[in-house]
Parts: sequence; C-alpha cells; structure tokens
Amino acid sequence: MGMFRGSAEARMRFLAENAHRAPTTLQGWYFYNKTSNYRVLLGGLKGAGADGVRLAAVGLGWVGLEDGLERIGLVRLKSVGAGLGTALVVSGLYRLSLRGTGRAVVAGVVTGTVMGVLEWTREWLR
Repeated sequence: MGMFRGSAEARMRFLAENAHRAPTTLQGWYFYNKTSNYRVLLGGLKGAGADGVRLAAVGLGWVGLEDGLERIGLVRLKSVGAGLGTALVVSGLYRLSLRGTGRAVVAGVVTGTVMGVLEWTREWLR
C-alpha cells in the first residue's frame, strides 16, 4: 500500500514540477521518462518504508499494552485492552473525529476479542 501511494505521489509531484519544461527532442523524452521512472520508484520505496515503520510501531504498541495488562493481572482482558488502547492512541495521533474514533475503537475491540478467542482456543486445544 505504501509503495502504491508513495509512487503515485512521486509521479504527480514529478509531473507538476516538470510541466512547464517538456522535452523537445527524442533524447530529451528518453531522459525525461527515465528520470520520471527513477523518481517514481524511489518515491514508492520511501512510501513503503514509511508505512512499514508505522505498522511496526502499531504492532510494538499492541504487544507493549498486552504485556503491561498481563503484568498487572488482567490476563483475560489483555487482548481486548490492547486493541482498545491501540485504537485510542492511533485515534489521538491521527486526530480522528469522534465518529472515526468510534470506528477505530470498535475495530480495535473486535480485533482484540478475536485475538483473545484464538489464544484461548489454542490453549484449550493443548
């Protein structure tokens, strides 16, 4: 996702920056397209890296919240609490509206519940 968004943004930026100086020769068009392709590829890689870092941070926050809740004795609610806490932190960082925060909280609680049920099922099957 980050690569697609980053490359689309880089493509549009390159077009906007170079719209006033279109090449006139065949060699000019070759270098224009070559430069455009390299910039789009680099923008896509930067976007993918940025999304990867964000995803890693969310995962690290989830695990940290889960571990913290387990340490204070809320073992049964650790997954739901981690989902709720992660949703609230992400909502605050992205400054979501009340409606967006509600949706994030519901998604976090549902994800946490599913994770808790899967963990409980794994323990039960052992």
